[in-house]
Amino acid sequence: METINSDNFIENYFSKEKPCVLNNFSEHWECVNKWNYSFFQKNYPKIKVKYNNITQGKKKSKMSPPFAGEMLLVDFIDILKRNEESEKRLFNFNLLQKCKDLKKDFVLERKWIMGFYIGWKMLFFGAKGSKVRLHYDIDFCPNFLTQLEGTKTIWLFPPEQTKYLYKYPFSVHSPIDFKNPDHEKYPLFKKSIPQKFVIEKGDTLFIPPGWWHYIEYTSSGYGISIKTFPNNIKYFLKGLYNIIFVLTIDSILHTLMPTIWDRFKNRKFQV
Repeated sequence: METINSDNFIENYFSKEKPCVLNNFSEHWECVNKWNYSFFQKNYPKIKVKYNNITQGKKKSKMSPPFAGEMLLVDFIDILKRNEESEKRLFNFNLLQKCKDLKKDFVLERKWIMGFYIGWKMLFFGAKGSKVRLHYDIDFCPNFLTQLEGTKTIWLFPPEQTKYLYKYPFSVHSPIDFKNPDHEKYPLFKKSIPQKFVIEKGDTLFIPPGWWHYIEYTSSGYGISIKTFPNNIKYFLKGLYNIIFVLTIDSILHTLMPTIWDRFKNRKFQV
């Protein structure tokens, strides 16, 4: 893999909003060698986690996917250690909020970013075969996704291909099953051209604002997402609008009239 230093990255990728894989982004992080499955089980034996899986039915179009259940972290880790197929993953549940001491084991160096640094951090876990539906990030923030255990495969679509992805209204998601698309129902999807990336332990995928991504855990594992402040006022306003207005409207209507709202969203694709 080509090594991209911070100067080249800022000039050729960050400022031009081009995705790439960095293999030196996390080279000084203590967590790369310190964390493993036994570390989490030993240090957080009583922590409970809420997990997600693939949403179905009326909840599929919901912007914020619902939790599927709750279990002890140690039991969830046991599932990952077996590296067996499972839909279970920690997506909405951020372990870093429960175990704040973990944050001291990694840091985003300012040399990798332009503008302000907010350092929004999320720790994701997933079992082998679990998937993250096709979407783009609601906040339009530059995203550094670092893999710390296992392997992920990520397919990215640039923003200009949104017209092929049948975005739900009042959402940042697509209804398309990426691995088994219904081309009769979604014919324009054939025109989309994704970029495929595979990241392993120590690799970081830079995902620019507005880029669609579909993620599959090739093996069980976990990683950290660090986001920085949008480097463009346009993205800041889009993210603010999504969080304050779009997410709120979608959550309220999914609560008050879930069946009617889901039916509307599935009929009114923004093409």
